[in-house]
Parts: sequence; C-alpha cells; structure tokens
Amino acid sequence: MSESPQPTPIRVTVVGALGRMGQESVRALSSDSRFEVVGAVDRSGAGQTLASVL
Repeated sequence: MSESPQPTPIRVTVVGALGRMGQESVRALSSDSRFEVVGAVDRSGAGQTLASVL
C-alpha cells in the first residue's frame, strides 16, 4: 500500500501581525500543518523579523 502524499500547505501572510488578534492568528496558523506563515506585516514593526517581536 502506498502512502498518500502530504497536501501542500496553504501559504498565508498575516496583516496586523503585532496586534492581539494578529499574534494569535500567527500562533494558531504556525501550529497547524495545513498552513505555512510566509509573511507578516504591521506598521509598528517595520524592518523587524516576526520572531523578534512575538
């Protein structure tokens, strides 16, 4: 029996990633294998990496 291939994750960019809901969205999406967070934007965090501000 062959294993079925893993589905390609849905690539997501979170707008407003430093707000309360944005941070929760990033956490939830990051812990779900169906999604891949490929970007996050927020005016107040311009030029910073997501890992450094969450």
